[in-house]
Amino acid sequence: MFNFKENITGKIIGPYICGDSIDFYGYEILIGSYSATNQMQIWDSRTLTLTSEIEWDEYNKAYNTNIYSAKFSPNRETFGIGCSNSNYVRIYNTNNDKNPTLISKALDKPIYSIDFSNNGKNIAFAGADNYIGIVQI
Repeated sequence: MFNFKENITGKIIGPYICGDSIDFYGYEILIGSYSATNQMQIWDSRTLTLTSEIEWDEYNKAYNTNIYSAKFSPNRETFGIGCSNSNYVRIYNTNNDKNPTLISKALDKPIYSIDFSNNGKNIAFAGADNYIGIVQI
């Protein structure tokens, strides 16, 4: 049996992961944390250094928004997040994180999972509302 603990090559300390909120693109790792601070981060997997941290806007701070799901789009130009408390899906431009696109307005229950289509033109999301939403972006 392979023992993963003995073969760990590095560690990132801090993020509180509560869902599918870790995603790779090349050497970058997108991390969505279920916490009050430092929710969205991009790390370099070669050096294990933080390269980008996306700050919450006032809306997210007011609703204590936490992340369950985070994914890079297939071309890495954007990434999406699925949240609890504010219960929405947002897409951020990887190079300009200040103006996210709201994909779903606040649903009644948390979003647990998101994913992009292979061509990056659609995003699917699902959560505790018991349905899968598909949106063309």
